[in-house]
Amino acid sequence: MAETRTVELPVAPDLALQRAHQALSGVKRVKEVRSTSPTSLVGKVGFSMASYGETITVDVAPSAAGSSVTVTSKPTVGFQLVDWGKNRRNIEQVVAALGS
Repeated sequence: MAETRTVELPVAPDLALQRAHQALSGVKRVKEVRSTSPTSLVGKVGFSMASYGETITVDVAPSAAGSSVTVTSKPTVGFQLVDWGKNRRNIEQVVAALGS
């Protein structure tokens, strides 16, 4: 059920990580955004009528274009069988906010 998308940004990894933090903070119902490593962030989305919540992870790595940003959204609980497109929408919001 997890969704993942990787985008290239023409900026340095540190700037891409700052943009990612802002992007995650802008996702509807994100409760907290925290750093899990120098190049990774995690945002927790709360319960809704469509899901029991999601975990959105952003990983930033240097690339030839500047930065490679991988965004993953997955259900918080393992027994959720259908996400009704929620993970895809989470990723679309983050990628749109990143400006790519």
